[in-house]
Amino acid sequence: HNNYDSSTRWSDVDGVVELDATPGDDTFNSSSANLSIPPESQVQWAGLYWSGNQKNVMGATITNSSAPRDQVLLRGPGGTYVQIDDVWCATIGNNFVCYADVTNLVRTQGPGSYTVANLSTNTGEDDFIGGWELNAVFANDALPLKSVTIFHGHQNYGDTLEQTFLFEGFLPPLMGPVETL
Repeated sequence: HNNYDSSTRWSDVDGVVELDATPGDDTFNSSSANLSIPPESQVQWAGLYWSGNQKNVMGATITNSSAPRDQVLLRGPGGTYVQIDDVWCATIGNNFVCYADVTNLVRTQGPGSYTVANLSTNTGEDDFIGGWELNAVFANDALPLKSVTIFHGHQNYGDTLEQTFLFEGFLPPLMGPVETL
């Protein structure tokens, strides 16, 4: 985050910032989030998205120059880190966003705390960003039927440029309200 008077810093929730500081924990950054899935639900799809900025300007601290931007580590509840390679990655300038299908891992691990580590991005005071999200779609016969459509992409636009986005393949329900998040 950058509010003109602060700078970004690494987070490392698993407690180790430097490589090889602890045997078996070669992470230089990490953060965690909880995934909630209702009981008796079956995961149909799960996607991991991560993004960052790798500007190389004065004041930047490079996390790890050998860390590829199209690869991260993912740890599910009670599990160990697994290397995740992108299925799709887009870059505009120094900004990137990547995606990987992690359905099988989420089906196996289930709900709980997920940690992503080694997201290749810089820290400093010049609009450095980095983050991730885990999306999961589940089925549950006891809950109302819903339709889910997920679009992913990466587009550069500015404050003065109007953009139009065309979404194809979106099928709203034939009856009832349509809600978006």
